[in-house]
Amino acid sequence: MIPKSKFFLVLVLLFAMISCDNQTYKQGRLVYERNCMNCHMEHGEGFQNLIPALKDSKILDNDQELICLIRNGIDTKDSEEKVQPMPGNDKLTPTALSNLINYLRHEYDIKPTVLLPKEVEHYLNDCNK
Repeated sequence: MIPKSKFFLVLVLLFAMISCDNQTYKQGRLVYERNCMNCHMEHGEGFQNLIPALKDSKILDNDQELICLIRNGIDTKDSEEKVQPMPGNDKLTPTALSNLINYLRHEYDIKPTVLLPKEVEHYLNDCNK
């Protein structure tokens, strides 16, 4: 028979592992809701032809391009497509950007790798050059 203290310890460790597993995605979802959802909609479907969908977007595969796009936005006035410009967001920390991108990739089954805040910092430095 397992002593109560060992059983309790195993239970606590198991709970900690389960709760940490999706924490990045939950935090990324919050970043998405606060910063992206107004335009890209709740499920990333975009809005008609004015706001691009995130669901099937190839940009989610490209770390550098995606991070720079989120940070600097995009001006579409010279674009042949009739899409709305996207404002940049210079308030998101590397951790928030990492959580956001990991959430999007998890949500849309894009890229199974995890993007770390250190990697985001590296890409942000390249965006500003």
